[in-house]
Amino acid sequence: MSALATPARDAPTSAPCAFAELVPANVLAKDAFDAVAEASLQQPQPYFAAFMRNGAFHFNLPTRDPQRFPIWIAGKGRDTEPDATQLRLTAGSGTAKHAIRGKHVRFSLSPKTGYLVIRAYPPAATSLAVNGVPLNMEPYTLHENTARVRIGELEYLFRYTTFAQSKQFLEARNLFVSLQHPDSSKGLALTPTPAPTTRSIGEWTLQKELGKGASGAVYSATSPRDEVVAIKLIVRNQRSAASVKNEVQTLTAITEAAKAAACSHIVALRGSIYPNGLEE
Repeated sequence: MSALATPARDAPTSAPCAFAELVPANVLAKDAFDAVAEASLQQPQPYFAAFMRNGAFHFNLPTRDPQRFPIWIAGKGRDTEPDATQLRLTAGSGTAKHAIRGKHVRFSLSPKTGYLVIRAYPPAATSLAVNGVPLNMEPYTLHENTARVRIGELEYLFRYTTFAQSKQFLEARNLFVSLQHPDSSKGLALTPTPAPTTRSIGEWTLQKELGKGASGAVYSATSPRDEVVAIKLIVRNQRSAASVKNEVQTLTAITEAAKAAACSHIVALRGSIYPNGLEE
C-alpha cells in the first residue's frame, strides 16, 4: 500500500518539510480521508494527493509560489474537473456530504505573526469551529501548538510539526510572507512557531522572551485575533504587591494621557491579568 493510502487510523507521520498537519479525529473524518486517498489512486497524479500523507493533510512551503498560491483551500472539491481545492475532505459528489461545501475553509499565513489563519468561505460560517467556538465569518489565528477544528461534521486535530520549530522553516516562512507583504513581516522575529510547551495566560499565548529584569520577564504574546503584544510576568507577593499596584497605575495614567493626546508612539497598557482574576 502506498504512503498516500495508509489508513487514517495509523499514527500520522509528518512529511519531511511539512510545517503543520490536519489529522482526522472522529470516525467520519477518518473514513472520509481513507475514501479520498483510495479515490486518488484511480486518478493520474491528482493535484490534491500531494497534500495527503500517512493519514493526515499536510502544509508545506518548499515548492509553493506565494504569488500564485498564497492560500490553502479545504473542502469537498469537484470530481468532474480539476480545481483549486488542495485539501479534499470528502470523496464523491453527493450534495452536502458530511455538511462539507466545495470550498469550505481557507488557510493562509498571517503577515503579522506568520501563523496559519483559518476562516470560512461564505456561506459556510456556521459549519466551522475551533476549540468548540463557532467562527462565523471571523478569522482565527492558530497561535497554539495544537487546536481542535470542526469542519461540517468532520473533526480534526491541527498541530504544528517539529520541523516548524527549525531555523530552516522560519527562514522559509518569513521569506514566503515578505514576498506577499513586503512591509508587514518585520515583526515575525517575535513570533516563532508555537511549541508543545508554549505557555498560555487567558487568551494569550507566550511566544518569545524579550527581556528579563529584577522585577520580572517580558514575553511577546499572541491571541486568536492575530494580535501581538508584550506581556510582563511579575512575581507578586506581600512584599511586592504595593510596587506592582503602583506600576499598573502609572502605566494606566500614561496610556490615558497618550490616548487623550492622540499619540500613537507610546506603548499602551491593554490590561492586567491576576491569578484567579483577583487583584488582591
